[in-house]
Amino acid sequence: MATEEDLPVVLPPTYTRQKVYRWPSGKTVDDAVADEVPISITYNGISHVVMMASPELLEEFAVGFSLSERIIPDISHIYDIQVKEGCGNGLVVEMEISPRCFFKLKEHRRSMVGRTGCGICGVESLKDVELKPEPLKRTY
Repeated sequence: MATEEDLPVVLPPTYTRQKVYRWPSGKTVDDAVADEVPISITYNGISHVVMMASPELLEEFAVGFSLSERIIPDISHIYDIQVKEGCGNGLVVEMEISPRCFFKLKEHRRSMVGRTGCGICGVESLKDVELKPEPLKRTY
Protein backbone atom coordinates (compact mmCIF):
# COMPACT_ATOMS: atom_id res chain seq x y z
CA MET A 1 0.00 0.00 0.00
CA ALA A 2 1.33 3.44 -0.97
CA THR A 3 2.06 5.87 1.83
CA GLU A 4 1.65 9.63 1.67
CA GLU A 5 5.42 9.91 1.15
CA ASP A 6 5.14 7.75 -1.99
CA LEU A 7 2.56 9.99 -3.65
CA PRO A 8 3.90 12.46 -6.22
CA VAL A 9 3.84 16.15 -5.36
CA VAL A 10 1.20 18.06 -7.28
CA LEU A 11 2.96 21.19 -8.47
CA PRO A 12 1.05 24.46 -8.70
CA PRO A 13 0.48 26.02 -12.13
CA THR A 14 3.35 27.94 -13.70
CA TYR A 15 1.03 30.66 -14.98
CA THR A 16 -2.50 31.96 -14.64
CA ARG A 17 -4.75 33.75 -17.09
CA GLN A 18 -5.38 37.34 -15.99
CA LYS A 19 -6.97 40.45 -17.35
CA VAL A 20 -4.13 42.94 -17.84
CA TYR A 21 -4.10 46.61 -18.76
CA ARG A 22 -1.99 47.44 -21.82
CA TRP A 23 -0.29 50.77 -21.79
CA PRO A 24 -0.38 53.11 -23.70
CA SER A 25 -3.35 51.75 -25.68
CA GLY A 26 -5.54 51.54 -22.58
CA LYS A 27 -6.93 48.16 -23.65
CA THR A 28 -7.64 45.38 -21.17
CA VAL A 29 -6.74 41.96 -22.54
CA ASP A 30 -6.53 38.37 -21.34
CA ASP A 31 -2.88 37.30 -20.91
CA ALA A 32 -0.74 34.59 -19.31
CA VAL A 33 1.01 35.82 -16.16
CA ALA A 34 3.88 33.79 -14.70
CA ASP A 35 3.37 32.40 -11.21
CA GLU A 36 6.14 32.00 -8.67
CA VAL A 37 6.17 30.23 -5.31
CA PRO A 38 8.71 30.06 -2.49
CA ILE A 39 11.19 27.25 -3.12
CA SER A 40 13.33 26.00 -0.23
CA ILE A 41 16.54 24.12 -0.98
CA THR A 42 17.80 21.81 1.75
CA TYR A 43 21.05 19.88 1.89
CA ASN A 44 21.25 16.70 3.97
CA GLY A 45 18.19 17.77 5.95
CA ILE A 46 19.40 21.32 6.69
CA SER A 47 17.51 24.22 5.11
CA HIS A 48 19.89 26.48 3.22
CA VAL A 49 17.94 29.05 1.22
CA VAL A 50 14.48 30.08 0.01
CA MET A 51 13.94 31.77 -3.33
CA MET A 52 10.95 32.69 -5.45
CA ALA A 53 10.78 30.64 -8.65
CA SER A 54 8.41 29.13 -11.15
CA PRO A 55 7.31 25.71 -9.85
CA GLU A 56 8.70 23.88 -12.87
CA LEU A 57 11.93 21.94 -13.42
CA LEU A 58 12.76 22.27 -9.75
CA GLU A 59 15.38 19.53 -9.68
CA GLU A 60 17.23 21.28 -12.51
CA PHE A 61 16.84 24.61 -10.71
CA ALA A 62 18.36 23.18 -7.51
CA VAL A 63 21.22 21.47 -9.38
CA GLY A 64 22.03 24.69 -11.24
CA PHE A 65 21.95 26.68 -8.00
CA SER A 66 24.20 24.14 -6.28
CA LEU A 67 26.72 24.23 -9.12
CA SER A 68 26.73 28.02 -9.54
CA GLU A 69 27.12 28.58 -5.79
CA ARG A 70 29.96 26.00 -5.77
CA ILE A 71 28.20 23.90 -3.16
CA ILE A 72 29.05 20.90 -5.34
CA PRO A 73 31.83 20.67 -7.95
CA ASP A 74 29.76 18.40 -10.25
CA ILE A 75 26.57 16.37 -10.21
CA SER A 76 28.29 13.20 -9.04
CA HIS A 77 28.16 14.72 -5.53
CA ILE A 78 24.33 14.64 -5.55
CA TYR A 79 23.15 11.32 -4.14
CA ASP A 80 19.40 12.03 -4.13
CA ILE A 81 17.00 14.83 -4.96
CA GLN A 82 13.29 15.04 -4.18
CA VAL A 83 10.63 17.73 -4.46
CA LYS A 84 8.16 17.84 -1.57
CA GLU A 85 5.35 20.07 -0.43
CA GLY A 86 6.35 22.71 2.08
CA CYS A 87 4.33 24.90 4.37
CA GLY A 88 1.95 27.42 2.88
CA ASN A 89 2.14 27.23 -0.89
CA GLY A 90 5.91 26.66 -0.87
CA LEU A 91 7.87 23.67 -2.13
CA VAL A 92 11.01 22.04 -0.77
CA VAL A 93 13.79 20.56 -2.89
CA GLU A 94 15.58 18.11 -0.63
CA MET A 95 19.08 17.23 -1.78
CA GLU A 96 21.39 14.61 -0.35
CA ILE A 97 24.97 15.59 -1.16
CA SER A 98 28.34 14.01 -0.44
CA PRO A 99 29.66 14.37 3.11
CA ARG A 100 32.69 16.28 1.79
CA CYS A 101 30.49 18.91 0.10
CA PHE A 102 28.14 19.13 3.06
CA PHE A 103 31.03 19.67 5.48
CA LYS A 104 32.42 22.40 3.21
CA LEU A 105 28.95 24.01 2.97
CA LYS A 106 28.55 24.11 6.76
CA GLU A 107 31.98 25.72 7.16
CA HIS A 108 31.43 28.37 4.49
CA ARG A 109 27.79 29.31 4.96
CA ARG A 110 27.10 32.89 4.10
CA SER A 111 24.08 35.11 4.45
CA MET A 112 22.12 35.10 1.22
CA VAL A 113 19.40 37.49 2.34
CA GLY A 114 18.47 39.58 -0.66
CA ARG A 115 19.07 43.31 -0.48
CA THR A 116 16.65 43.96 -3.33
CA GLY A 117 13.85 42.12 -5.05
CA CYS A 118 10.91 40.35 -3.47
CA GLY A 119 12.26 40.33 0.07
CA ILE A 120 12.24 36.58 0.68
CA CYS A 121 15.20 35.51 -1.42
CA GLY A 122 17.77 34.15 0.93
CA VAL A 123 15.68 33.36 4.00
CA GLU A 124 16.69 29.96 5.28
CA SER A 125 13.34 28.25 5.77
CA LEU A 126 9.81 28.32 4.37
CA LYS A 127 8.47 28.88 7.89
CA ASP A 128 10.18 32.31 7.76
CA VAL A 129 8.14 33.32 4.70
CA GLU A 130 4.83 35.06 5.10
CA LEU A 131 3.12 35.92 1.83
CA LYS A 132 0.04 38.02 2.51
CA PRO A 133 0.24 40.83 -0.05
CA GLU A 134 -2.24 43.69 0.08
CA PRO A 135 -4.40 44.05 -3.03
CA LEU A 136 -3.30 46.86 -5.34
CA LYS A 137 -5.69 49.74 -5.86
CA ARG A 138 -6.73 50.51 -9.40
CA THR A 139 -5.02 53.72 -10.51
CA TYR A 140 -6.55 54.20 -13.95
